[in-house]
Amino acid sequence: MSNGAGSAALLREGGVSWNYRYQYLAGGVNTGQGWTTWNANAEFASFYIKESAENGLVPVFTYYQLLQSKPARGGGEDERDFNNLNNQDTMRAYYNEFRLLLEKAAATNQTVIIHVEPDLAGYMQQRVVDSTNSAASITASVADTGLSDLKGLPNTYQGFNQALLRLRDRYAPKVLLATHASAWSTKVDVSTSTDPNLDVASAGRKTAEFLGTAGIDASEVGVGRFDLIFVDASDRDAGFHQIINGDGGAHWWDDKNLKRPNFTTFNAYLQALTSRAGRKAFLWQVPIGNTIMRTENNAWNHFQDNRVQYWLGGYPTDYHLASLARSGVAAILWGRGADGNSSAEDAAQDGITNPPAINGNNRVAVSADDDGGYLKERMLAYQKSGQLQINDLGGSPAKAPPSSATPVKTTPTAGSNVNTTTEVAASSPSNAAATLKIVVNIVKPGPYRIAFKASTDANAATVRVDVDGATIGAALSVPKRTAKKQQVTLTTTSAYMSKGRHSIAIVNVAGTTKVSGARVIYCATCPTSKAP
Repeated sequence: MSNGAGSAALLREGGVSWNYRYQYLAGGVNTGQGWTTWNANAEFASFYIKESAENGLVPVFTYYQLLQSKPARGGGEDERDFNNLNNQDTMRAYYNEFRLLLEKAAATNQTVIIHVEPDLAGYMQQRVVDSTNSAASITASVADTGLSDLKGLPNTYQGFNQALLRLRDRYAPKVLLATHASAWSTKVDVSTSTDPNLDVASAGRKTAEFLGTAGIDASEVGVGRFDLIFVDASDRDAGFHQIINGDGGAHWWDDKNLKRPNFTTFNAYLQALTSRAGRKAFLWQVPIGNTIMRTENNAWNHFQDNRVQYWLGGYPTDYHLASLARSGVAAILWGRGADGNSSAEDAAQDGITNPPAINGNNRVAVSADDDGGYLKERMLAYQKSGQLQINDLGGSPAKAPPSSATPVKTTPTAGSNVNTTTEVAASSPSNAAATLKIVVNIVKPGPYRIAFKASTDANAATVRVDVDGATIGAALSVPKRTAKKQQVTLTTTSAYMSKGRHSIAIVNVAGTTKVSGARVIYCATCPTSKAP
């Protein structure tokens, strides 16, 4: 949860048990206004860490310093970031201050997460995504700063990340470093795209491949890697984007998962990202608005969104949160990205409000919080129902949902203990949204592909395959049949499946398709998507 200094105790009000609190460290490294000036002797970070520990919380610092440092020449944020990266004086001050933060963290002997420069990696990837897609191809000032700690490192964006990792390893090895993945880093924003044919999994893998060259993969002997990936699903409430920014509703996700953007396609992006990177993801700065409480009337501090209600509103029966966890997400850090968005406190200082209902939000507020108290209410329900059993920093996946359909009989594949479905004696009505639903029991965890037979009389038809609510790969095209009983066999890309029961749905995306004979096939040669 976003939470400022001196406010940790507020997170314990109402009985909610939060795990993390986060705070920006910003202002620039050479402006006289950065975080080192907020308290005497640069003790702001120390105070925040100690206060967090006293209240049983892990502190998270979003280190957002590069853009606001001088001289910041250029038009857009990407140019100013790049030019600062290549300024020796700026970067010398930057590395020195980052080392200071590490020393402050190490002195507390507490677990601390430092989230490095949101969106910086995204801007840098866009510079090379159509060529090398490598951080080694982007210039940056590193060893040429003359700092002894950075001797021998390349003067590239790859070297910049190696510098932060080397400093962490030397001065604060207990600190967890998080890089940032931007959903638009491949020049197509998977979080807002309406293109039904966009391969979001490919975008996730391409982003992970770039991050691999920028500290996710080992690139310097004896130096660690980034521990986590932070991802922002949206930086504002969807209602804020729609009304204040005039985006025409582009940031609303379809909670029925029929049209894009939606939750299952974002899960597919996350699963591809985290599986290729081999790291868990934290969703960061996630909007708090809802369309449930009358308080949320799309006025200042009360804008609507639907992410809280999608992930927590039906827990544990709808498995939306479990599907998110299976996509590699270990935590959600709720918080508004700008003033005016909804919050889980009374930032508006207007008390309990219940204006006339809009968009079906007919529940009265349960507290003075700007979201009507909905987030805290759902968090309490989540905790009482039993939290997902997942290690926040890289443990086992969440438990699989129980079957809501008749389980398919399974037959072990010869020579292994993998359970594979026999042919399913079922096919869809032509107008069914979910063409075929099955439940399988996986004995041997690992990468699996889903194969099935399909036919259509439409000129253009496509289907997608969801495993536990997360879409696997891109939508698959079904060619028009030329004979009455003609069928084609389609096979998905691989997806990691843990031991236990998994629900699989083959869903019509466009046209009408009939499906039968689904099989789950262990793929020994496919890359595993399980994070360590």
